[in-house]
Amino acid sequence: MPRQARLDAPGTLHHIIVRGIEKCKIVDDTTDRKDFVSRMGQIATDTDTAIYAWSLMSNHAHILLKSSSFGLSSYMRRLLTGYAIFYNRRHGHMFQNRYKSIICEEDVAQKIKHQFSGQDRLKKVEQFISKVCIQEDINIKELKSGSRRGSISKIRSKLAGNLVEEFRISFAETARQLGVSTSAISKIISRTENRKSTFHKSKQYKVGSNGR
Repeated sequence: MPRQARLDAPGTLHHIIVRGIEKCKIVDDTTDRKDFVSRMGQIATDTDTAIYAWSLMSNHAHILLKSSSFGLSSYMRRLLTGYAIFYNRRHGHMFQNRYKSIICEEDVAQKIKHQFSGQDRLKKVEQFISKVCIQEDINIKELKSGSRRGSISKIRSKLAGNLVEEFRISFAETARQLGVSTSAISKIISRTENRKSTFHKSKQYKVGSNGR
């Protein structure tokens, strides 16, 4: 059955989804990621295509864009063909036959943009947890299994504070990332805040004593 032509009027908002063959990776390392992002931006400039948001995961990518008079198919052909040649020289074949394009309204586009931001944040969270586990010489699988071994519990408590305070993710997502319940995360954060409060009061008291 022949494929239907895409709706591609200039100024149309598209949510593009690109996947690897059989969910295989489309980026293997930082070099791949830099090439894909650089290529995406340069071709957007060349074709006057507006990129509103994007999210590049290991085995798929999302791009929210507004097509120009050059057309969506022209932009995507240059992006995917160029990147596929670059990637195939390094790793082997990866892309499925075609990308998926979903027409969006402005309000839907804003929601998708927010979703992309959340995906990038979670990716940074996972990278941060992995980095800490390597530094502390602990097994990330043991951390996420809910292990209560002394060193694991201490590191989990520190990570919980980082994820909630610095990455601004919810207690529920923090619990999922660290292999414990939401109530456990709530208790960890509560204990941390109590210690900070006690330390602050103690510090204030000492300052007052020295001022006599």
